[in-house]
Amino acid sequence: MKNKTNHSPKETLGSVREILSDETFANPAYKGVGYFLRDLFFFVIVTVLLWNVDSWYVLPFLWFFAGMIISALFVVGHDCAHEALFKSKFLQYWIGQTAMLPSLHAYNQWGYGHNRIHHGHTIKRQADFVWHPTTKEEYSEFGIFKKIDASIFLVYLGRRFLLYDRNLV
Repeated sequence: MKNKTNHSPKETLGSVREILSDETFANPAYKGVGYFLRDLFFFVIVTVLLWNVDSWYVLPFLWFFAGMIISALFVVGHDCAHEALFKSKFLQYWIGQTAMLPSLHAYNQWGYGHNRIHHGHTIKRQADFVWHPTTKEEYSEFGIFKKIDASIFLVYLGRRFLLYDRNLV
């Protein structure tokens, strides 16, 4: 049901956190270590297969799976950089470092750029280096190909294409 008044409800981060159960904030170490070891196991398997398989028709599948596993390890490193995966700073640091290695990210620098700059300036025009919002007026001035680019590549397929376009990667 819509709020019929002209002001927004008094929701705050604190009021939302109060209604969440303690289980929501629990992050037992065994789960995080389990995610990391699972992904590391598959990374080793795919790497060994890539090293030993010479069938040209199998390689594209292995490349795809290697990309998926590297992405999964990156997510573990991402959560460590947010200090959300473990309560232990030791585990956050070492598992984060190790998980970011296959994607060739420097953990500390990535964590600084992501946490302090990106999250510190999310959706601020000219400040957030990850996402570049456009105004309605700017979007209406786009040509048909730029609109397709903005709607398909940026929304559905992610930022990777734009990062390459801007020579940021």
